[in-house]
This record gives sequence, structure tokens and C-alpha cells, in this order.
Amino acid sequence: MTNSGSKLKRREGTSGISGHLYETKLLCLINFRATHEHTIEEFHLVPNVDGIGAFDDICFRVKVEGLSKPIFVFIQAKHKENTKQTLKIDLTTYLNSFINIRLEFKPNHKEWLYEGTFDKEECFFVIYTTAKNQFTNVLDIKSEYSAVVNNLIHTGGTAKRLGLGEQHVQNLCKAALKEQMRYLAKRIAKLIDDGKFQMLMVDETVMRFHVILAQKVVNVSKTKSNDHRIASFRHDFFDTHEEYLTIFKYTLFEEILKERKLEAADITSLMSEFLADPTDATKLSKVIVTVVTFNKGVVEINKKYKEYLKQFTPQLEQVDVSKLTVNQAIQLAAKRILLSPDFKIKVPSSFGNKDLTIIPNETKKLKRIDHLTTIIINLLRECKSDKIVTINESVEKGFQKLNGGIASAIGNIFVLDDDNKLMKVTDNTESLGTQAKQLYESLNEKIKLINEEIELSKEDRSHEKLSNLSEYKFYFKINKFPKLLLECSEYEEQLVRDFLNKLVIYSNQANEESVEEILKKEIIETLTLSDYNQEKIDDIFLKYHNAIQKWWMRPEVSSLYLTKNNQIFEKANRNIIEDPLINSLSAPYIRQIKRYNYKFTEDAVRTLSLDNLQPTTIVTAQSSTLAIVKVLQYLKNKDYAALNVEQIVNLPNKKRKSLISELKTTKKDKVIILVCDKLKDSEKEKKTLENVADAVRNKRTIIVTYKTKNNDLSAEILQRYFKTGNIVHDVKSALIYMNEETQKRVLKSARVKYQDIEIGLEHLVSGMPRVRSVNTEDRTASTGSCHVKTKCKI
Repeated sequence: MTNSGSKLKRREGTSGISGHLYETKLLCLINFRATHEHTIEEFHLVPNVDGIGAFDDICFRVKVEGLSKPIFVFIQAKHKENTKQTLKIDLTTYLNSFINIRLEFKPNHKEWLYEGTFDKEECFFVIYTTAKNQFTNVLDIKSEYSAVVNNLIHTGGTAKRLGLGEQHVQNLCKAALKEQMRYLAKRIAKLIDDGKFQMLMVDETVMRFHVILAQKVVNVSKTKSNDHRIASFRHDFFDTHEEYLTIFKYTLFEEILKERKLEAADITSLMSEFLADPTDATKLSKVIVTVVTFNKGVVEINKKYKEYLKQFTPQLEQVDVSKLTVNQAIQLAAKRILLSPDFKIKVPSSFGNKDLTIIPNETKKLKRIDHLTTIIINLLRECKSDKIVTINESVEKGFQKLNGGIASAIGNIFVLDDDNKLMKVTDNTESLGTQAKQLYESLNEKIKLINEEIELSKEDRSHEKLSNLSEYKFYFKINKFPKLLLECSEYEEQLVRDFLNKLVIYSNQANEESVEEILKKEIIETLTLSDYNQEKIDDIFLKYHNAIQKWWMRPEVSSLYLTKNNQIFEKANRNIIEDPLINSLSAPYIRQIKRYNYKFTEDAVRTLSLDNLQPTTIVTAQSSTLAIVKVLQYLKNKDYAALNVEQIVNLPNKKRKSLISELKTTKKDKVIILVCDKLKDSEKEKKTLENVADAVRNKRTIIVTYKTKNNDLSAEILQRYFKTGNIVHDVKSALIYMNEETQKRVLKSARVKYQDIEIGLEHLVSGMPRVRSVNTEDRTASTGSCHVKTKCKI
């Protein structure tokens, strides 16, 4: 692993067990292939990247010997239990993700994942699935780089691009413009919150839309001071109903309200006021987005306030608020902030193109205006009889720039011609800034001089005369130039076609279990482990997969990538060789526990007091399995092994002695978990306990034992062997102590007999007051007059 030195945000991992295992096993496979392929010079792998949308499950960058460019791969892994299912995808979702990732790329980006110029890099956006491809119009991938990607991720099936008709492309163009509006709003809101207004004009999307913003969203001062202007929000912006501008508006409002500062003492009273009359948009406006959100027709408390405001949850569950009221509340709240007399934004002087942006030095300014005049006049001379002047990227680069170039003339000298949606020279010269007026006058003067020279010429050259500026139309075919119209253009079409060229659907790929088998086979082939039996290969895989899972489950904010020289697999292989018996006994047990995929709340885990400084802790529980789940949750980033004492007792003498020897010599930072469910008090058991206790004496050891309601004898016996006074009782293993996702899954899988009819527990509790006493410690649990049986037997 390596640290990039910055803070790449990681979202929380997939909660579903199949999706979880599919992702982590694919990560194992990709990492194994990359680290053992000698032609790969550089490799960076990271899962669950936050904020980039759909293609965030597995992301990596790879540089291969002989290829001039690095390859960037962004994957969404879609695991389907039924492999006969056809793939159904919403292309708009993937296009939005593509746009957001594209905008992250910068030549000097701190993150390896986005370092470069997107249009010049080799990028693949992959939908990776076990399902069948439903699309009939598919295309082959034509890229020398695709073979590299294929070698790293392919597990069967096909890899194809999509071929879409013109109507589909146009629909995606509209979606692309909408997503740009959302991105633009988020970018503006962030810059407002950070106060980094000087960064506005280095953002590609802001550069394209800043003139529209100055015309329809904010008033920008004509005068400038210290290279900036002052902007304030327009009142009419809040009443707009234009489709794309409305998307921008509500996204901006929500982003601004997310960062709204409220005093902790006020939040409770504001919530009380709102709940007293939930239909009052004014009262809702004081908490909307900041404290409560509107999600799928339901008002919910924001995650960061959930615990603080939990007393309001029952009341909030009864609230019914319309989308109209919510929108009114959001607008009212945003108005209070953005239309405040004190709310002013400093923007760079170039923002909104209030004037040409040219160096203020008088001599250099006049020289630059003369240069711009010469280029424009030459373009006028080259245009055809239709008098449409096309300006594309073939013109001088300096001429295209915002600072000192013609891009800053759009919106002042060059305005929209409503008749044909081309540009024309303005007829309102009074609105022009000083420098724009100078260029305008310079152009007219140059046209006049040229035409006078032609008049004085002896030859008949009337056809070479230039017309008045007002007669020309201008077509700016440069994508980075500011837009004056909120509708799809060639830029959006190019964006969509680029997306479709880079989108690859890997369908009919191996399922979760098959990925594991493929990797095991490659481990044997790569390491020539022909002398290893299948049990040892299984143990190596489990140890390797367990290490990848720990890395995958790291906290949300992390900057750790897996790189070419990571040693995760090598350590797993070495660990199996060093502790073969410990790992062969521990691996199946841990695999079984993890299959349940139960997660408890942090509070429930803390009740085990595992942070204490004593080396040995005895945990008594009515369900040792659920106690072990908590222990593993606590140890998620540590090295551990879990052993059943009864199994150790039943080992042949020679194996038992070897295991005791391994326990004595295993590394000190490995946590040993011992499960002691059934103590029989036999001589063989006593001797085994003595030997095990002696072997782990100076190691961190957690012992879990069964406790009946009236008897805690096993803990007292174990206390004598392991010489510890630290006994903890696991009292929080009921369903209510599990996290929300687990509760939903258990309720969904549990069946109950209610009045002699078997129904799903989920359906029963949805029509009753919240059930707070369903236990998962036993295979059955009672609630009221119901008899519950869960499918997740423990």
C-alpha cells in the first residue's frame, strides 16, 4: 500500500453480502494479476471512491511497458444471483458519473487516479456483471490498451461497446447538460463556502457558463477593484422556471443549505416549531436540508443529527409533507441567505465578461487590441458570401484565451442572434466596457480604412470590400468558449459520443464463487504450488481475501492505494506457511461467521469493553456466535485467528501439540479468539486448557463462552486457567442493537406464525408499532403471540 499524501474520499462499502464478496474477490483477482504481471510498471488500485457516482466500486490506474500512456479504469460491479437475468441499465446514471469523473482530471492532480488531461488519457468506464447483455446493437473495442484491461479483469463472457441510434444520443445530450448544471451549482456553492472566489475562472464548467450566470443568476458590477468585481443574486432568478436553470437553482439551494450554520441550542426548538405545523413552509424552511431531508416522499433527520434528535423520530414518522411545500421551504431558506444585504460575492474581473480581459498596461493593451483586430479582419476577409464567420480551434491559441483573447468578448461585443442562434456584433455599444469599446472601434476603423484603400485603387476590386460589422454572423466552434444559450450544443454531443466510446460492458462474467475458483487456479499456476493440497490453497485464499476485506472496509476518508509493490498476497501466503494449523482451523470458522454479514451498532460493540489493557478478556454470552460477530467487528483492521476449544481437544495428540507450539510462537500482534461453548470437565480437556492458556499467556486473547440465564460457571472455570479477572457479559445482542441495514435484512428473511398463518416478519411489523424485543440469539424468538423462525440460522 502507499499513501498519496492527500485525502481521497472513500464511501462506505456495499452492505449486501453478495455484492460485498463480489467486489472484494474481484479486488483480490485484479491485485493478484497486477502484482504478478512483469510488464506492469505502475499500478494504483482503490475501491469505493466517494463522489464520482456509478463507476466507484473498483478504480485503478496502470502503466504498462511499451505503452506511451497510463490506463485509467473505473468499474461498477453488478452481481446478479440469477445469471440468466438480462442487464438493465440507466445510461443517464452512467453518463452523469462519466461527466463527474472527467471533470476531476487535472494535469497536476494530487491523486494518481485523476492525474492527467482527460481528453489525452486512455480511460475505460466498465459495467462489470454476471448478467446477460440485453443490448443487440453492440460494437467491438478497438484499442491497443483494451487488452491490458482485459487481462486484469476478464473472467469470462464478452466485452462490448454500445452502438446507439441518433435519438438515444440526443436524449443523452439533454441529460449531459442537466448534469453540468448540477455540477456547476455544486462548484459555485463550494467556492462560496470556501471563500475561494479567485478559483472560479480556472474551472472548465464555470468557464463555459459564467456569462449565462452573469445574465440570469447574479448581477455583476461594471466597475472592478483590485482585479475583482462584486456579484449579488438576482431576485428574478428565484422565480425562474427554465428547465436547466431550475435544476441549477435547486441544486445550488440544497448545497448552500447543507453548510448552513445553526446553533445547537436552536435546533431542538426549530424542530419543535416545524413538527407543530408540518405544512407550514416557513417553519420547514428553518430546518430543511440542514437538519431534515426529503427522501422519496418522506421527511427524515439528517445522519449527523440522528442521535441528537432521536426523540423526534416517532413524531417525524407520522409527518406527511408535499414536494411542493418542500420546494417552497428550500427556496425561502435560500432566499434568506442569498438575498441578504450582507451577502456579496467577490468574483474575478473576467467573470461574466463585463469587458474584455486585457493587460491594463496602456501600451501593451493597445498592441493587443491591434493584434485581435488584425485576426478578426482576416477572418472576415476569408468568410464566404453568406457572411458567416466560423472561428474554430485552428486559430492562434492566444486568440482563443479568456485573458487577452476573444473568449472575453463573448457576451459584450459578441451577443446572441435570436434569429439563427449564431453570434452577432452588438448594436448596443453603450453597454460595452472600456476595452471592449476600444476593440469595437478598432474593428470599425480598420474596415473603413480597408474599404477606402479599395476605393482609391485603380482596379475594380469592389468585391473585396468588407461589410459593416452588423452584417456578419459568427459561429464559434470552440467548446471551451462561454455559452450564451442553455441548450444542447456540439459540446454535449461530443461529450456523449466520447462517453459511448469509453463505456465497456463486461457481461456474463464469473459470479462470486467462480471468481474465487479462478483466482485459486491462478495462484496454483503462478506460484507452481502443485505440492499444495486444496485445503492449503483454500487457507491461502481466505487469508489473502481477509486482508483485502480489511483494506476495503477502511474508514471513509483514506488516501491508501494498493500499488504494484504491495505485499498483501505474499504476507497471506507466508502466514499460512508460518501458522498452518492455526489458519486451517480458524479459516472455516471465520468464513462461516462472515457469511451471516451481521453488523452491530458501535455502542453495542463497545459494551464488550475490548479496549481494556488486560491481555485476556472473557466474554460470556447467550449466543457465542453473535458475540464473535461483535469481536470480529471490533478487530476489523487487526490480524486475528478464531479457534474452537472443543475442536482443539478432539485433535489427534500430535496435531494438538503442533497447534500449541504454533500458538506459543505466532507473532505477538495476532489476536487469538477462543470459543469455549461446551466445557465437559474431562482430564483431556483440563490438560488442553492448561496448555492453551500457557501458550497465549502474553498474547491478546479474547475468550467467548456460553452463559445460561442462571449459570455463569464456565466463565469461573476459564478464569482459573487463564488467570484473568476481566469478565464481560454480552447483554446487547438483540435485533435492536444491530445496525439498520442488518435489521432490515433479518426482518425480511424471518418468517413468523401469526394466528397459525406463516408470514414474513417484515410484513407483520410494518403494520404494528415498532418491535423492540425480537432477539436473534436463538433460532426462534417470540414477539407478542407470534412465533418467529429466521432463515439465518446461527
